[in-house]
Amino acid sequence: MDRWVIGFRPAWCAALVGWALMCAVALWALAAGRDAGAGEPQFAKTMRILFIGNSYTSVNDLPRMLIAMMATKGIKLETRSITPGGFTLEKHWNGQEARKAIADGPWDYVVIQEQSQMPAVYPAATLKYAALLAEAIRQAGSQPVFYLTWARKEKPEMQDALTATYMKAGSEAKALVAPAGIAWQNAIKADPKLALHAADGSHPTALGTYLTACVFYATLLRRDPTGLPGRLVIDEKRSDGVILRRIPANLTAAQVKPLQAAAWKTVEELQSYKPVGVAETKPG
Repeated sequence: MDRWVIGFRPAWCAALVGWALMCAVALWALAAGRDAGAGEPQFAKTMRILFIGNSYTSVNDLPRMLIAMMATKGIKLETRSITPGGFTLEKHWNGQEARKAIADGPWDYVVIQEQSQMPAVYPAATLKYAALLAEAIRQAGSQPVFYLTWARKEKPEMQDALTATYMKAGSEAKALVAPAGIAWQNAIKADPKLALHAADGSHPTALGTYLTACVFYATLLRRDPTGLPGRLVIDEKRSDGVILRRIPANLTAAQVKPLQAAAWKTVEELQSYKPVGVAETKPG
């Protein structure tokens, strides 16, 4: 009966199915832009990212640096930042601005960055509000990305706790994780003299922000940042039409080469990371 419904003999069916599958694969590959690089996400015209965090995002203007970095590859990026100093995810959730901005999308990605010590000191709180924000982001049709930050300079041992909490949050939310803190850890291990921390031992130097931008570039585009310029220049148009030239980064090729290598190595190795349990530690 099935033969007559289909209208072909079994041999013809097999040939037709095989031909259809080949066409489907070819069309899928074309639509996905496989020639741009294996597994790379594609965007219609402009990538849009909302950053929710605090000064770890705003110092050295990470979003602008990423805009300029993407522009070197012909990718247009638009961003919005909600980054009051010292804000926790709980404050963002209980406030109005972040949740309204999420709903006002659509965004391709919404980056979530917790207060620098919270994931190590109070992981339960981080996990709770990370989950709430991630769900709101998905409900708005966007993809959450957790911005895994770095340990204070004088407390490098805190990195493992930060990593465990962010990775657990990412696993539970089925979200991307941009492993900046792990990349910092790897870069400093390779060169202990590398100045990624500012004088306060907490915030990033220009090198630190550049490394973080490379991590986002590698995470979101699934491309190796090796070869990106250290000097990043973009022209921005003001509301009155005046063009202003911005230089988010002014580093040498020698300075950025190890940062690019650390970023790509870290993002690749993250695929094999297995989340572990998290425990609260005493603030200090």
